[in-house]
Amino acid sequence: MRRASGFSLVELMVGSTVGLMVLAGAVQLYSINVKASSENLRQARLSHDTRAMLAVMQRELMRSGYWAFDPQSTDPHDNPFTQQTEYLQIGADADQPDSSCILYSYDLNGDGLLGVGSSGVNTATTSIDNVEQFGIRLNTQRLQMRVNGEDYRCETGNWQTLNEETVIVNALSFEPETVCLHATKPDTACEAGQPAWLHSRIKITLVTSLADDADFQQTQTLTVDARNDQWVATW
Repeated sequence: MRRASGFSLVELMVGSTVGLMVLAGAVQLYSINVKASSENLRQARLSHDTRAMLAVMQRELMRSGYWAFDPQSTDPHDNPFTQQTEYLQIGADADQPDSSCILYSYDLNGDGLLGVGSSGVNTATTSIDNVEQFGIRLNTQRLQMRVNGEDYRCETGNWQTLNEETVIVNALSFEPETVCLHATKPDTACEAGQPAWLHSRIKITLVTSLADDADFQQTQTLTVDARNDQWVATW
C-alpha cells in the first residue's frame, strides 16, 4: 500500500508564516517607495514654484529704468525712470524684515513719461494715464507685486499676491551692489569730476515652504543685473 505524500500541517504553517513575512516586507517596501516618491514630488513642486517666483522678479528688475527715448536727441540724464526716487529703492513693509521690499519703475507703455496714476499730476515727465511705479515685497508670508496706488512706498498702494496658497514665503531679501563705470572709457572705473554710468546688481534670496508641512523648505538665490544704468553727469 502506497503512503500519501504532501505537506504536513506544521510545514504548511511554517510556509504560510514565511510567505506572510515576505508579503509584509514587500508591502512595507512599497509603502516606503510611495512615501519617498510623494515627498520627492512635493519637493519638486515647491522647487518649481520657488524658481517661478524668482523668474518673475528677475524679469521685472531687469526692466528697471527702461525709457523709450531717441538717443540722438535726448539726454540720458533726463530719464525719469532712473531718478533716485524711482530707481531700485530697497526698504520694507510695516513689521516686515529689513530689505524685504524693492521699488522700481520702467516705461511700460513706451510713451517716455513716468506713469504715476490718477492720484498724480501731469508734468513734462509724468503722466496720470497709467501706473509705472512698481514694487515687490514680503507681506506676512506672501510675495506681492505693486500694481497701483498712491504714495509710492513699500507700506502703501495696491499689491497683488504672487504665491499660491499651498506655498508660504518665509523670507525675502534684496541685496544691492552698485558698480560705477566711466561714461567715456569702457570698462574703466569712475573718475572724480567725470561722467559715469552706475550699474546696479541685485541679489535676491527667497525662502519658501509648503503651507501644510514646514519641513518641506527651499532656499534659492538669484543675482539680477539691471539692464538700464543710471547716468551721472559728474561723479
